[in-house]
Amino acid sequence: MAFTYQGQKVDLDFGRGWLDVGPAASIRRIDRQIGHPLQITEAGRTWLRQNEHWLKYQRDGWPIALNPNTPSEHQKGKSVDSDEAQRIQQIMEDNGWRRTVYRWVNGVWTLVERWHYEYFAHLDKHINDKVPAVQPVEEDEEMSIPVLLNGTHMYHIKFGGIKHLHNNKTVAGYQNNGPAHVTMQMVSSVDKWIPLNSNEFLEQLDNWHIPRSVVDLKTGFDVSLADEKNPKGKFVSGGAWEWARAAYANTLVEKPVPRY
Repeated sequence: MAFTYQGQKVDLDFGRGWLDVGPAASIRRIDRQIGHPLQITEAGRTWLRQNEHWLKYQRDGWPIALNPNTPSEHQKGKSVDSDEAQRIQQIMEDNGWRRTVYRWVNGVWTLVERWHYEYFAHLDKHINDKVPAVQPVEEDEEMSIPVLLNGTHMYHIKFGGIKHLHNNKTVAGYQNNGPAHVTMQMVSSVDKWIPLNSNEFLEQLDNWHIPRSVVDLKTGFDVSLADEKNPKGKFVSGGAWEWARAAYANTLVEKPVPRY
């Protein structure tokens, strides 16, 4: 099952993002102790943001990132990445923060992400100290990512559904003008398409709970070829269009296959 954050997001202010209530209060106490807002590169992450990190990790092997359905402590609002925190290690530890990303390197158990901290309430020596009132984050994010498959096919993927945007003019537009010009509106927090190969694409379908039967990478229904005789388009080899596959599946099962 896809991970869904169930807590209350608290804004850390100063463009630092959000955390869950307890960790956010701890950061406020640290701010007061050091006399300025702690530098934070990244705090809480949405499922979408974690998925972007996961895709990069799968493709490049670095930096380390968990599958968004694992989930990451960032998704729980209990982790921060900070360069400044490394210089105030004792203060971080006194307030319940620990560095947790270790790996075996040449036979030695090694801290490989010095900037990554996770919050443990039972280790917080200042947990009962008062903190200023904070405002919750009101966020309504569209969970969807733009994907470029094999450098040719464009999709928007969201939970349980997928939309294919490809035609020849669209691909030319992507290459010449960029995705914002092509789609006129972006549904991702990152203004770019995420390039995937076929195997990565199928893994993402599983990750987003989309039946693989909805998208056939060998045969598809190309709606860009629609005309008066074939208003829904035509079947083509390599078309990778999902609409006919979903429609066909819907004739075989009582519950319709989810579509975008």
